Amino acid sequence: MQDIDKQVQHGIEHLNKLLALQSAQDCVERSPVDTFGPSDEFASKVRETAMLLMTAKHAIPLSNKLADIGRELEGKGLLKVEYGDSLADAALAYLLNK
Repeated sequence: MQDIDKQVQHGIEHLNKLLALQSAQDCVERSPVDTFGPSDEFASKVRETAMLLMTAKHAIPLSNKLADIGRELEGKGLLKVEYGDSLADAALAYLLNK
């Protein structure tokens, strides 16, 4: 999980650099993605990307845990997952239908 946290933080840092570079290029003031302040359409799109990164930070561990549960269910013969199908999706469907 710590790797995901680091990767997301790294991505946020890159997005903030992108905002700073674009601001320097077009002389439009924009605040970093994690700070309230001046914004425009470009900054809003960058903030949306940052929110997706933060969502992924929480969703990836959940998906990994569901995949682990799917492997366990498959090993017990309670679930059959075809090649290329998602173990996480199959495990969730199994648990919701149980």
